[in-house]
Amino acid sequence: MGLRVFDYARRVWEWWTDRHSKALHLPPVVGLVVSHDPRGWRSPTHLWDLRETDPELEAVLGAKQPDVDFFLEDLQVRPDDQIASWELDAVGKLTLLLLKHGRTAPDMLAWVSGWRGLFAATEEQWDAALPRFVCYIMSVREDVTAQQLRKVFTETLGNRAGELVMTEAERLMAEGREQGLKQGMKKGEKKGLEKGLAPLVRQFERRLGRPLADGERATLGKRLETLGPDRLGDVVLDLAPQDLADWLADPNAK
Repeated sequence: MGLRVFDYARRVWEWWTDRHSKALHLPPVVGLVVSHDPRGWRSPTHLWDLRETDPELEAVLGAKQPDVDFFLEDLQVRPDDQIASWELDAVGKLTLLLLKHGRTAPDMLAWVSGWRGLFAATEEQWDAALPRFVCYIMSVREDVTAQQLRKVFTETLGNRAGELVMTEAERLMAEGREQGLKQGMKKGEKKGLEKGLAPLVRQFERRLGRPLADGERATLGKRLETLGPDRLGDVVLDLAPQDLADWLADPNAK
């Protein structure tokens, strides 16, 4: 993370100097990392502390070596009521609380009900905020269904909130089904290609009088896609064994 913050600072300065080409000084850039790791933050915040130490080299180079530090906000060490008291709007507070508890709350539905007042305070932003909250919950919890979320939000905040939740849940489920269908089609195409390739491999091997090498098998698979089975059938019947081996080895053969 120290290295990432170092890179972010460098990019900010590059962005700034591109727009202030005559400036003689750089503006201050300070990193802030908000951690929601359930185990708590365990790594150094100083890039310096990640280096291999060599006393003799440090004595020579000292501060000539680059370093960066960042502010750390570890949500796991902050009580919930303290986070809820910060100078943020209700959406910001709920976002941090969801990051802290979204993956680990024993009962996510009870957790939502427990923060009824804070959810209600976001009402003016429901159209934008609730779908994001639902998207996060459904992406990190496998034990929560769309119907359960709709029920708890309806009971907690009313019918409008429940409908917004369900609309987003349905969108996510439809998106998931579409991705699953695409993956299934790709798997089906691959299986179909393998099935169509098997008899051709046998014909080529019988013609050559030897098993196909891995590279030859891969070439045959690509040419089955680009040239089609009829062309491959003609090739294996028309060419002599050596000519057939040369055809497989020729990257420009058709």
